[in-house]
Amino acid sequence: MIVNRKVIFLHVWVAQTREVRIENMQVSNTAVPTSRRDQLSLGGFRNLLRIAFVVLILLGAGLVWGQPGDVAHAAGPRVTICHRTRSTSNPYRLITISNGGKNGHENNHTGSVWVVTNNNGDAWGDVVPGSDNDGDLFWSDGSGVGNGFNWTTNGKAFMLTGGANKSKCGRMTAQRFYEISKAAGQTDTQIAADLEDQAANEDLGVRPSGGWTATNVEASAGAVSITTNNPTAVGTTSATLSGTIVAGTTSTTPKFEYGTTTSLGTTVSGGSAATSTISATVSLTGLATTTTYYYRAIGEIGSADTLGTYYGDILSFTTGKTTRTVSVSASSTSLANSATTTLSTTLSVGTAGTTTYTVVTGTLYCSISGTTLTADSSNTGTCTVRADDAGDSTYNSAVSSTFSI
Repeated sequence: MIVNRKVIFLHVWVAQTREVRIENMQVSNTAVPTSRRDQLSLGGFRNLLRIAFVVLILLGAGLVWGQPGDVAHAAGPRVTICHRTRSTSNPYRLITISNGGKNGHENNHTGSVWVVTNNNGDAWGDVVPGSDNDGDLFWSDGSGVGNGFNWTTNGKAFMLTGGANKSKCGRMTAQRFYEISKAAGQTDTQIAADLEDQAANEDLGVRPSGGWTATNVEASAGAVSITTNNPTAVGTTSATLSGTIVAGTTSTTPKFEYGTTTSLGTTVSGGSAATSTISATVSLTGLATTTTYYYRAIGEIGSADTLGTYYGDILSFTTGKTTRTVSVSASSTSLANSATTTLSTTLSVGTAGTTTYTVVTGTLYCSISGTTLTADSSNTGTCTVRADDAGDSTYNSAVSSTFSI
């Protein structure tokens, strides 16, 4: 109440002073002696000094602008978080959200962090970075907001480099989220509601204009994809990178990240922003000789607090080695439920190194063990696979184009 009285006193005092000054100005039609004008000017000057003095006192007391040191913490425009998935095999999805969407995750996705004793379908809590030194790393302006949620030692283990559970919170497309959620027993209605609730910047390019629903979620989730292609023209100090981005109607800016470790570190342009199918490419020069480089294609949509990024797989090459192509095939491309087929590869030159096969999309419909692909026992659909050849001392590693079964 002391503050209120002082502020009211200042308001009344200034108002009274203003009335005095106005009254003193009512002399335009009357001759005023010089000595009187001097007195009026001096009185007005003194009034100004009084106003300045009172304002300075109030500023010093922190009554106008707040207590000294009480600086408002800058609100970060976007933050990267771990969003729970209800799938024990992939318990968290790493997504970026605008600051305005943070409260929804802190208030609606409550519960403790995921533990190995959780079951599919359980509702464990999100991990939202707070405003400590660790949390600031995940805010785009380097300045976190609030205490976050589950930002404890256990929660940080899912996000910080070297954390025991960091592999449990990874980037994934909306399509991948859909597939792991279905495998965990979630319905299309539940998955659509979850994607809508996430408000992930990465999903802006695939989210239907009317929002996610049970009828559109399966088809819309796979509307955007990004593929990192094998390098070409690898020389002793140079290489050409390429990637393919299926962006649909969303304007997407193609870029590449590369570096001498899987942490990458350097980002370069892959072309101009475009829609539909984008062929991204960049020529790198000035590379170190006989050095292994890692790289991936990325696609950025939106800007500022809505910026979202799609990531291709990380591939590698070694300067000075020869590049080659690899293709994958199967003994049968149409399988009944629970049936199997054998996968094989063909190289453009040389003999195969260590080869691995991966299901790129359609994990609901097939699985791979070694060179054997097995169709799911109940779900029916198309799965795409690819082959990764590790290369050898002469040839760079290579990844095949996808193959549908």
